[in-house]
Amino acid sequence: MIKLECSFTVRAWFSALLISTLAAGCGGGGGQSAAAMPVAPTVSPVAPLANATEVKTNTQTIVAAFSKAMNPATLTSASFSLACPAGTAVTGVVSFVAAGNVATLTFPSTSLPPNTICTVTVTAASTDTSGMSLAGNFVWSFTTGASTDTTAPTVSSTVPLANATGVPINTVITAIFGEPMDPLSITNNSFTLSCPTGTPIVGTVGYGITGSVATFTPTAGSLPSNTTCAANIGTGVRDVEGNHLVSAVTWTFTTAAAVSFCAQPFIQTDHFVAGTSINGQNGWGQSAGFSEQVQNIGTDAYAGQNVWLLSNQIASSGYDNQPMSPRMLQSGGESAVRSNWGGDSMEVVFWLKPVSSVADGSAVTISLSPSNADRMTYFRLINNLDANGGFQIVVIDYPDVALTGNYRTFITPTHIDRTAWIKVRMVLEMPDGPTNDVFQFWLNDQLAGTYSSWEDYHTWPLGGNSVTEAVDRVLFRVSGTASGIDPSFVDTNAQGYYFDNYCERVYNRATPSTTIQFYETGFEP
Repeated sequence: MIKLECSFTVRAWFSALLISTLAAGCGGGGGQSAAAMPVAPTVSPVAPLANATEVKTNTQTIVAAFSKAMNPATLTSASFSLACPAGTAVTGVVSFVAAGNVATLTFPSTSLPPNTICTVTVTAASTDTSGMSLAGNFVWSFTTGASTDTTAPTVSSTVPLANATGVPINTVITAIFGEPMDPLSITNNSFTLSCPTGTPIVGTVGYGITGSVATFTPTAGSLPSNTTCAANIGTGVRDVEGNHLVSAVTWTFTTAAAVSFCAQPFIQTDHFVAGTSINGQNGWGQSAGFSEQVQNIGTDAYAGQNVWLLSNQIASSGYDNQPMSPRMLQSGGESAVRSNWGGDSMEVVFWLKPVSSVADGSAVTISLSPSNADRMTYFRLINNLDANGGFQIVVIDYPDVALTGNYRTFITPTHIDRTAWIKVRMVLEMPDGPTNDVFQFWLNDQLAGTYSSWEDYHTWPLGGNSVTEAVDRVLFRVSGTASGIDPSFVDTNAQGYYFDNYCERVYNRATPSTTIQFYETGFEP
């Protein structure tokens, strides 16, 4: 089977939201794209978080990310404002960062009143580049504490890892901070890359509110093979309280000869029978009688002719009886729990497309999982009208839940074409130690967000009591009933999703191009 390659020009959002214009029509078949309906911009995520408490009184920057490219002229002190308490305006300056569609409200010379409920308002006067305004005012609140923050920010983790070798040449360089940062300080001047040292690489720099992540995306094709590169974050970078890095952070890594394994020419060594359940075929399994089967849909498949269909016709209210990918013998996870010769990272890449070209409520949750059917990640895609006519993405970042009770929900615009195949990439890195996992996912080669894992929640002081676990497979679930965690739209008549060209592998962060174990299939006969 030959994998059909699709090339996208990478222009990074680098926030937790998706880029508002994604390339469409990639993949086999797919049909004609339906005309995109106008979609109002939305606001999410924000910092400080909605309902956050103990916000520092020397906070200088409020941040709001939009779902679409916005008209900066409409983002003013009148349309983006802060009151502490309600009715008492805090004067600030509004700026807009196009890389990430992020607006900031800054007030460096003003201290917020202590122990006060503050309210932020983004009004419907804010419009996107086509002139469409927010559907209504977006309002959220947070509560200040009694203290200030004068501690310098730090970089808690990087991708690639410092001194890593064999780094794929399609890697997005990522620095994760230990606290919310000021997006205005993260620029091409403060975050640079050179390969080799002294030879600057051109790329796009941005900041994602979710995960406090700075990203550098090299211009497509600019990262050289088999070369030692140096990434540098300067002292111009500052947190939302105005504290700068004490000293520059520099790390080096060496690139590989090619792109990441699951982006390379496709390999299939198994065979599937069309018209039958996935259960029992080549290590795939499910025990709840889900409405699913391998189907021959001909040229409408992403590649080849067979796909896997998972619909909402029969759904589950539990998490221990869902369809699952083959189990990896060499599991990923921390050194104390992973299998002998396993690695600390797992990557999964696949293509999916909704069966329905219109919103029908199809919802699927896809989780990298340990063998006991728990989950270590949570990525849910919903094809529903409640998402402004587009897809709704649900990712639950558990340390936030432990600290604030808040979940993170992200909405994509309709520019992700329902008639085209969507490429999904999920990566979970699990270094030894608590609350330091890194979960990232991409849609159509655009980094959509950086998060923590369920392990971080389980080992968080305010979280659960589970032990550290290894990851060895992927779980696919369609919900029969809404849950307290995710009370999303549920429709048991929804048609579901097709899946094609599935790849999973285990590797180590220190040598990301070296695959310890992998599995690939296109569900072909």
